[in-house]
Amino acid sequence: MKNEIYISLSIYDANNEEITNLLKITPTKSANKGELITQKGTIFYKRNIWKYESVFENIIHLESVCENILEFFEPRKKELIMIGEKYDIELSIAAYLKEGIPSIHLTKELISFIYTINAEIDIDIYNL
Repeated sequence: MKNEIYISLSIYDANNEEITNLLKITPTKSANKGELITQKGTIFYKRNIWKYESVFENIIHLESVCENILEFFEPRKKELIMIGEKYDIELSIAAYLKEGIPSIHLTKELISFIYTINAEIDIDIYNL
């Protein structure tokens, strides 16, 4: 396995179709409250989730990954501000590292963007 970094923007408790139409983005994952998490499972989603996720391989510097998501969502800032006033938004970064030590640098532009859309940041680093 190579180093992998997953970065996603998730919106919780909203109508997934409305979010898709508003942002004009097809989510990489969406689920509704009460749906099974896996087909053979017994655990259900406790809330609606709309998620757009990207995966990056062989990167250990989180700054470049964050720049990518910022560039992608910046043109939709006005819509995200409206969404953030009503629903929970989370920027999630999960780094699965087989080798190397990650650098974590969150630019003031990213922090400002996250603050403006009323989102939270979640960073998880796993050393494999």
